[in-house]
Parts: sequence; structure tokens; C-alpha cells
Amino acid sequence: MPVSLMRNGLTAENSIFSQKPSINVKRSKFDLSRLNCFTSDIGMLVPVDLIPTLPGDVFDLSCQYQIDFRPLLVPTLTAYKVRVHYYYCKMSDLYEGWESFISKGRSGNLSLNLPSIPASILSASNFSGLTDPNFKSVDGSYCLYTPCSLPSYLLGKPHYVQDSASLFLPFGSSYSSTGFSVSSVNSLPFLMYQKIYRSNYLDPNLYSNGVVKQDVWFPDDLDSSLWRISYSSSNLIDGCRFAPIGTHLVGSIANFVPIAQPVGSSSSVGDNYVNLLQLRYAMFTNDMFTTALPFLQRGLQTSLDLDVNGVSLTSTFQGIQDTLTFSGSLGTSTVSLSGNTN
Repeated sequence: MPVSLMRNGLTAENSIFSQKPSINVKRSKFDLSRLNCFTSDIGMLVPVDLIPTLPGDVFDLSCQYQIDFRPLLVPTLTAYKVRVHYYYCKMSDLYEGWESFISKGRSGNLSLNLPSIPASILSASNFSGLTDPNFKSVDGSYCLYTPCSLPSYLLGKPHYVQDSASLFLPFGSSYSSTGFSVSSVNSLPFLMYQKIYRSNYLDPNLYSNGVVKQDVWFPDDLDSSLWRISYSSSNLIDGCRFAPIGTHLVGSIANFVPIAQPVGSSSSVGDNYVNLLQLRYAMFTNDMFTTALPFLQRGLQTSLDLDVNGVSLTSTFQGIQDTLTFSGSLGTSTVSLSGNTN
């Protein structure tokens, strides 16, 4: 036996090469419990928490909630369900240049800035477009701090709020200032919210078939990596108008409820960008009626090309018709029908 193994009390079967190394590193443990009080509408997809993570983090998640209803005008005729869903999204799935941003490139000298929403948008005082239910006005009219606003749940204190008389009206137009200044914020959490809505709560069958097309929400290219902010942020305008990579931001239509563009329509009614500041509503639960689609498959029906000439078909029926002769040429698209009856 080698002297080194004898000195350490190890045998050939119990050498350092047959032992599995283990690292016993003490981990820090923190209590991240918090209270989140808010008001929402029925059907809203409300983000209740946003937790940044690092490699090696372990979270033990649980949720308790209490719901208080305002006095109802009429009794409820349906059951209300509250669901809490947890999602995880990598930063590289939101921003194409994330790995270069976090590592500063191969040389270590590359400097990138995360996509952000400027303070001029978040502190806009022009709310003239909020009364438009389609939210087609985009110049400072993003419906920031109403129940239809996502920043009111992700940012906290707003710069402008509605007056007390219309606090919970989705399309109110009377506002007052809080004096709270909002600086530029990261656009990635807002894109993460829209990706979750698109992947889990929006039915692609209603937005991508042979009748309508949707190049923004469900493009024909199934590459999921296109639905993120590009390296140069060229598909993001003002930090909150987003389109998939390779799609040009044309016009300014982002409807309150996503609308697809009818095929062959000359007027543009479908969304041509995604408003990252828009709070979304979940669709109703699918049943046998909502899943009974008026088409057999997505896209155009499958066709079979034939080239047949000089076809003649003769058939004899007993009863009303004695002889029915059908002759046609599918290649030249001509059909003739002849026959005699009693």
C-alpha cells in the first residue's frame, strides 16, 4: 500500500478519489413577508408581488388573502373564485442584451443600460386620451393611474390620481396631483406581466386563424425569443410601446382588449404594438360553447391539387332518374352535366 494512503488512514477502496466532495456552506435566511392592500375590479390580473432572484436562491411561498366587497346593488348570481398564480421568468427572456449587460462583454468594458420608462411618461399630466375606451392616444395618455393602469400596482404612489368622486371609475377624467415625483423605472417587469398575460390568459385561437391575423400578440413565427426587447431596444418606443423583434412599430393602436386585424381589411383596427402600461383582464373560463370554434383548423384549409382531363362518369339510378351522365375536365375548370329523367 502506498505510504501516503497508510499515513492518512485511507485504503485503496476509501481513497480521496473515490470520495464525493461536499460543500457545507451556511445560507442566510430572510423573512420577506409583506402586506399588500389594493382595490381591483372583478376579472383583473393584478400583480401582488415582484421578487428579484439570484442563482441559488430558494423561496418558500405562501399566500393568505382577505376580500372585502363594497355594498352591492344587486345580488351576485355566480360564484367568485380567487386564484393566485406564481410565475418565474429569466431576464434573458425579456431582454436580448441581458447577458452582455450583466457580464459587460468579453472585454469587461461593454456598458449597456436596461430599457426603462422615462419620467416624462410616468409623470405625464396630459390625460385627454383617457376617455377613449380603445386607448389609441399615446402622447402622454397611457391611462397611468386608474384601475386600468399597471404602474399603479407596480410603482406604488402615483404622480396624479383621480378625485375621490371618481376614484374607481375606469375611464374617469378628473385628476389631482399628489406631488410625488416618479423617476424612470425598468421596463422589464412590465414586459414580464404582458408575457404572462399572453402565454396563460389570452386564447391564441381567437387571434391567429384564417379570418384574423395578429402580428403583435401571436406572430406566425413561433420563436418565443422574438417576444422580448431587442439588444438595441429598437422595438421599444418611450419605454412602454413594444412590438416583437422583426415587427415594425407602425401607427399607434393598442386597444384596451387586444383586437386582431381582419384578413383583407383595408382599415387598421388591430393592435400594432403592446402597451406595457396596460393592466389586463383574464378571459372567462372556457366551456363547450367558447371552445366550439367556427373553423376546423388555424389558417387556410388544406387543398389538394389535381390535374385530370377528359373525365366521364355515367351512373344509373332506379326511380326518378334513369340515367345521369357527368363529364368534366378539372384541369381546364370546365364542368358539364347532362341527363334525362322519367
